[in-house]
Amino acid sequence: RLLVDMATLTGAARVALGPELPALFGSRTETVEALLRHARAHADPLWPMPLWDGYEEEIASRVADMNNVSASTFAGAVIGGLFLRRFVGAARDWLHVDLYAWNGKDRPGRSIGGEPQAVRALYALRRLEPWKVPTSELYVMLRATLVLPVEEAIELLEHYRAGVEAA
Repeated sequence: RLLVDMATLTGAARVALGPELPALFGSRTETVEALLRHARAHADPLWPMPLWDGYEEEIASRVADMNNVSASTFAGAVIGGLFLRRFVGAARDWLHVDLYAWNGKDRPGRSIGGEPQAVRALYALRRLEPWKVPTSELYVMLRATLVLPVEEAIELLEHYRAGVEAA
């Protein structure tokens, strides 16, 4: 089973990739590549990032199980991904999308405001490879304020898209 979390975890991903390109981390290369395929096919860009084990020591602590932040100013997005991975477990198929979820400029079909980044790609993964993501387990959080089952999120996108195309 696939566990997906989507959050604005670090500002470091925005610094590295900008606001239009969410960072993608994952425990299994096959699953990361599958989501990237769907992202390309649905104009829902994502960029794969490494979970570099060499940075694990950055969240080590002398007084606790771990730190939730590194003393270093480098590799913040990767270190954030490593922090989350500790809660997932080694046997779990897991994806983390570090996203901004906001459009700062108007683009065709994507006006200024909230943007459901990675939702189209995840929906395609769920629809075309359902064994990876059972519908009952996939929820989408849009800008940390609205949690919806993926089908409802896609309905909102389609409604929005229809309104943009009609205008």
